[in-house]
Amino acid sequence: MSADVTRDSIEIQPGVEKNEIIKLEEVEYRHVDEADAEPQPKFKWTFTVYANLAALYFTYTAGAWAQIVPAFSVIDLQRLWPDQAGLATWVVTSASVAACVLTLFVGNFSDLLGRRYFMIAANSIGIAGCLVASRATSTAMAIGGNAISGVALGLSYLAVPMLAEMVPKVNRGPIIAIAGAMSGIISSAGGVGSAAMQKENVGGIHEGWRPALYMNAGLWFLSLVLVFFFYHPGERPNPEGYTTLQKIKHIDWPGLVLGASGLVMTLLGLAMGGNTAPWNSAKVLVLLIVGLFLLAAFAVWEWKFVPESLGLFRRELFQHRNYALALTMHFIEGASMFTANTFFLQLLINEGFVQTIWTATLYQLPFSAGAMTAACAGGYYLYKTREAKWLTIFSMSVMVAAQALLSVIQPGMNQAAFFVPEVAIAMGVGALGTCVVLIVTLAAPNRYIGHAVALATSIRSLGGAVGLVMFAQVLQSKVKERLVPMFTKAVLEAQLPPTSVVPLLKAMLTGEESVILQVPGVTLATISAATRAIHQAYADSFRYVWWANLPFGVVSIVLACFLKSTRKQMTIEVVSAVKERGPNESTKDGANME
Repeated sequence: MSADVTRDSIEIQPGVEKNEIIKLEEVEYRHVDEADAEPQPKFKWTFTVYANLAALYFTYTAGAWAQIVPAFSVIDLQRLWPDQAGLATWVVTSASVAACVLTLFVGNFSDLLGRRYFMIAANSIGIAGCLVASRATSTAMAIGGNAISGVALGLSYLAVPMLAEMVPKVNRGPIIAIAGAMSGIISSAGGVGSAAMQKENVGGIHEGWRPALYMNAGLWFLSLVLVFFFYHPGERPNPEGYTTLQKIKHIDWPGLVLGASGLVMTLLGLAMGGNTAPWNSAKVLVLLIVGLFLLAAFAVWEWKFVPESLGLFRRELFQHRNYALALTMHFIEGASMFTANTFFLQLLINEGFVQTIWTATLYQLPFSAGAMTAACAGGYYLYKTREAKWLTIFSMSVMVAAQALLSVIQPGMNQAAFFVPEVAIAMGVGALGTCVVLIVTLAAPNRYIGHAVALATSIRSLGGAVGLVMFAQVLQSKVKERLVPMFTKAVLEAQLPPTSVVPLLKAMLTGEESVILQVPGVTLATISAATRAIHQAYADSFRYVWWANLPFGVVSIVLACFLKSTRKQMTIEVVSAVKERGPNESTKDGANME
C-alpha cells in the first residue's frame, strides 16, 4: 500500500468493500493505522530543506517587523505634521486592513497557481512599501507606504502553510513554533529599536521613526535573496490537469469581489467609528451598513450559488470538524490577543506603572519572552504527543485565568502583580499560535492548505478588529463615567480652586509638565491627588475590559473540548516535498524522500 495516500487521492483500503460508504476522515485514519505497522519512506533533512525553511522564516519575520513598526511612528507623525494629526493612526489601520482583506483570498490563489512567485512578490512589495513610507513628506504618504507594506504582510502569512507542507506532518508543530518564536524575537527587536531611535531622535527631531523602516526594507531584501535562490517548492496538486488559464477561470471572482469589498468597508467603518468620526456620522454608518450588506451577500453567494468546489469557503475545507472549530477559536483568539496587546500599553501608562512609552516598551518584553517560550515548548509537546486538543484547552484556560487576575490590579501594587498575568497571557498566546494553526493545517485537505491557513488568518484579524472596537468602547464609556467625578473630588479636597479643575484635567491628560504648573492654584499636593485619581479611574475602568473578555475565553474552552484528536493525523506524510537542486539540477518532486 502506498504511503503517500492523502485526502486528495484516496484509494480503497484492504478490508473495505467497494460499495461501503465511509467518511473521508475514517479512510484517512484507517490508512494511518495500517501505515504505522509498515515501513515508511524516511524524510531526509538535507541542506535544500533547511535553505527552503530559512527563506520562508526570514520572509515571515520581515512581515512581523512590518506589523509592529507602524504603531511606533504615530506620535512622531502627529508632531511632525500637526495639521494632519488626525490621520496619523491610519498608518496602522491601512496596513492591517490591507493584510486582513488580502488573506481572504490569496491563499486560494497560491494553492492554484503555485507558491514561489507569491513569496517573491511579498518581499518585493515589502521593500517598496518601506521605501515609500520611510521617505514620506506627509502623513498621507506614510499611510500609502504602510498600505503597500500591508499587502506584503498579507502575502508573508503564506509562509506558515508553506513551511508546514514541506515537512512531515508529525514535525509541523516544532516548525510552526520556530516561526512564532522568530516572529516574537523580531517584533521585540523592532519595538525596542523603534522606541529607542524615537527617544534619541535619530535622524532629527521627530524623525526617529524612519530608521526602523530602512531596517525593515533591508530585512525584506535579505528575504528576497533567500527566496530567489533557495525557495523551490514542489508542484501544486492538479488532478484535473487544468492549464493556468483554466485555474484562473475557476477562481470564485464574484465571491472575491463581494467578500473583499464588504470586508474593506466594514473594517474602515470600525476603524473610523469613535476615532476620526462619531459612530452616528453619515460616513461611518454608510461604511458599516454597506459593508455588512456586502458581507451578507457574500455569505448567501457562498452558501447558495457558488459551486461547492469553487467558493472561498468551499465545502471540502469543512469536511473535518476541527477546521470549523479552529476558525471560531481563531476569531475569538484574535479578539482576545489583540485586546491584550493593545491595552497592556495603556494599562501600564494610565495606571502609573511607567511614565513613558519607551519604558512601557521595555516592560512589554516579558510578554514577548513568554510567548516565544510557550511557542517552542508547545511545538516540542506537539511533536512528542501528536495531540493538540489538550494543549489548546490548557492554553485558553491559562489566558482566562490571567485576564481574571488583571481585573484586580490596583495602582501602586507591586509590579509583579502586572508581570504575572502578562506573562501568563503571553504563554497562552504563544502556545495557541502554534497548536491552533497546526490543527488548521491538519484538518484541511492537503491541496487547500494555503487557503485554509490564510482564511483562518483573515478571520483572526477580523476578530481582532471587532474585539478592539468593542473593548475600546467599554473602556471609553467607563472612563467617561468615572474620570471627571473622581478627579474633581480628589483635587477639590486638595484645595484646588473650582475654576481650575477643568484646565488641570486637560493639562494632566496631555502630560506636559510646563502646562500643568501654569494652572492657577496648582500645588504638588494637588498634582499628587490628581495623579492618583486618574490612575484609579483607569484601573476601575480597565476591570470591565477584562471582565467583558472572560466570556469569550470560556466559549473558546468549551469549543476546544469538541476538537477531535490529532494523533492519527500527525504522520510522516509530506504534502509537498521541496525540489532538490544539486550538481545534476534535479528538480524531481519529493527528492528529499528515500
